[in-house]
Amino acid sequence: MTLTGFRWARPISMIVALAVMSSCGLPQAGPNKRQIYQGSVQKDGDAFIVSVNDRVTRATAVTEALGFSEAFKNASTLGSDTIRPAIY
Repeated sequence: MTLTGFRWARPISMIVALAVMSSCGLPQAGPNKRQIYQGSVQKDGDAFIVSVNDRVTRATAVTEALGFSEAFKNASTLGSDTIRPAIY
């Protein structure tokens, strides 16, 4: 049993489904150049844009030492704290 009065329903539903799918934006990997400049301090944003040159590269190439200081490594062992309900 087929209904012939609703031949228009399938094309209309396909158009609606296509419109809904096309309204979704594709995900971005990150902001583009225009979006970055819109958020800059020059445009009343909160981002500072720095031109990278040799001086900036040298200033940021410093790697900090990771790990604990010798005073911390040689500190004495502490006992654990006991957590219990307060007695009033």
